[in-house]
Amino acid sequence: MTVPALRLTAEAARRLRRAPATGRVHSAFPRALNVVLDGAGERGWVSLHGPGPIPAPFGVECGAWADGPGLAGAPVRVEADTLTVGDSLQIALGRATVVDTTLPRAAPVPLLSGCLDTAEARHHAGSDLLSVVSAWLAARP
Repeated sequence: MTVPALRLTAEAARRLRRAPATGRVHSAFPRALNVVLDGAGERGWVSLHGPGPIPAPFGVECGAWADGPGLAGAPVRVEADTLTVGDSLQIALGRATVVDTTLPRAAPVPLLSGCLDTAEARHHAGSDLLSVVSAWLAARP
């Protein structure tokens, strides 16, 4: 059975680019296979998922396949644009879209003076935010 890979994370693409490679299915579930590629340690882990959101930073979204649990321990080969699991499943990687799943940097902490200005403006508009922000600022070291 050949199943298309639909999308993969940039990290999964990087890990799979080292083809040819071999490995095994570490764990198998109805909608996911966790694959460990030989010689790469944790950097060789790739998660194959059925259609839907990619829940892992090293994940590959694939079309649906049958018998996920039956593939536990199966050998894996990565050659060119194909990841082969055992004798029964091939994941065609060639047309998959690489997606960026990195988290954005945290927003910068606003300047305290800006918080106080906002609280004063809200206070004059009838809000009691000024007392809350003033107490918070007074408690800071």
